[in-house]
Amino acid sequence: MKKELKKYFKNVKEINLKKLEKIVQVKVIDPVTNKKRTHKVRIRINPAFGSKARISPERELRPVEIIQKISSKETSTCFFCDPENKCAKFAPEFGLKKLYYLNNSVVFPNSFPSGKIHGMVVYNFKFHDTDPRKLKVNNWVDGIKLVQKIGKLTRKKFVSTHINCGPKAGASLEHFHGQFHCEDSPLAKTELSVKLTDKKWWKSWVKTMFEEGLVIGFDRESKVVLYAEWSPVFGKAELVIVTLEKPSFQSMNGKEIRSVANFLDKAIKIIMKVSDQFNVVNLSTSAKGNFCNQFRIFSRAPLAQGLKSWEGYLEFMGETVSHIDPKKLVRL
Repeated sequence: MKKELKKYFKNVKEINLKKLEKIVQVKVIDPVTNKKRTHKVRIRINPAFGSKARISPERELRPVEIIQKISSKETSTCFFCDPENKCAKFAPEFGLKKLYYLNNSVVFPNSFPSGKIHGMVVYNFKFHDTDPRKLKVNNWVDGIKLVQKIGKLTRKKFVSTHINCGPKAGASLEHFHGQFHCEDSPLAKTELSVKLTDKKWWKSWVKTMFEEGLVIGFDRESKVVLYAEWSPVFGKAELVIVTLEKPSFQSMNGKEIRSVANFLDKAIKIIMKVSDQFNVVNLSTSAKGNFCNQFRIFSRAPLAQGLKSWEGYLEFMGETVSHIDPKKLVRL
């Protein structure tokens, strides 16, 4: 077989895979041993699909975690209720403190990061919140500000924050939390969207959503809008928060942060009428990018449906099959 293939590909040019791969050294202070742990993550680009893969075998060494129901009187068993003693810490090489607090919010690194600066944000560590609808708007504001602070201190151009809520959405701990990335390049879907669209296009799209009756809220002062996506991208039921005048998470000012927090609070209450399992992804470019920073909140299959998943072959092929009309979503 090798001879035949070698002959067949004799005049075919090879692709330089080294140019498509970036190796980053990941370092974190282990919460159990309190010692620095180092491993490599290989970030590989697939030019055929504009996608990225993060080859990080160490993440598979994590213990199998199951969502554990913890009563409010037993929070001593929850990692996120005791970040000082039970959570990972930033390695000193990054020029960061071990972790950062703002009122009831805290940020610290992921115990098994998939990037140099891949962290966690617990919006309220002082109360064992499992339902995000119980969060205060100020919790959202504080969490966003903390992630912005880490982004500024690390001097990374591309900062974004995301949420897995529920085991079907990828969460392994029930205490509600988010994650964030500080990167040298945007995450793959953001990079693709930036290539296909710009700020002018997004303003036209939001105007069209308004004409279609899909805009749920608009803050006139901060120019932040919440709408139901006419053609869902990530999930069957999908809400979108867009900062029309800012291209990045990092460039949001205080008024925009407050508007985003208010709309996150509203959007999650709507999406949880569809399912108790959901994700939030943040598409954010650099502060000088020609784009509109946005948060997409989308449902996953409800936990009550057991092992059933909504994902099928069409969705993995990038063809979302929505089960709810966007105009109905606006009325929830």
